[in-house]
Amino acid sequence: MARITINKKNEIVTKQLDFKEDNLFEGQILGERKESLALDYTNDKAVDSILKFLNYTKDNTLIRKRYVYQKDNVTLN
Repeated sequence: MARITINKKNEIVTKQLDFKEDNLFEGQILGERKESLALDYTNDKAVDSILKFLNYTKDNTLIRKRYVYQKDNVTLN
């Protein structure tokens, strides 16, 4: 599985590409999958070309907000 992560913080946009094993752990409560380090990038066409070369196709888009919790504080990440 390939993942593209786009983060925006203080008007600064960062883009990262990483890969994760596509194993599903049927019947297991907790499974561990290997992941690559994230690669920062700015060239969308290059990343699209790499994913096409590796025969990856777009499957799903997740949009979510993540929260970082600190003692007595909550900050939006």
